[in-house]
Amino acid sequence: MKRMPLSREISGGIRPCKAKDESVRGAQSAPLPVFPLVYFCRSPDARDMPAAPEADPRFNEFIILQAQNAGLFLGQIPNPHSGEKQINLRAATSVIDSLEMLASKTRGNLTSSEQKLLTTALDNLRPLFQTAQASTDH
Repeated sequence: MKRMPLSREISGGIRPCKAKDESVRGAQSAPLPVFPLVYFCRSPDARDMPAAPEADPRFNEFIILQAQNAGLFLGQIPNPHSGEKQINLRAATSVIDSLEMLASKTRGNLTSSEQKLLTTALDNLRPLFQTAQASTDH
């Protein structure tokens, strides 16, 4: 993954453009350390920044891993240690809630493929959860 320089990572292409040293004096007129004051201005290359978010393969891998964990907890995937399908609604709820929170917090910041993957995962997990919940109630 290509890493952008720090000056381009600041929101909206804003970067430090100059610094001034100014001394600050306290109420007792004792000299205090000199701190550089940094002013921000719009970077001339801000127009070169991508308007749409860039895909990150780690995000897709994370979503798939979480969906697999939820599938394991919902009895859709056999436990790798025992080979048996087990239902753990508490763990499944935690994973699904985390994916829903992630969807909420990343709204508008995902690529179309990332958004589709996250939405599809949640759309597939919700009915599986309801089925697993109904089967444990009996």
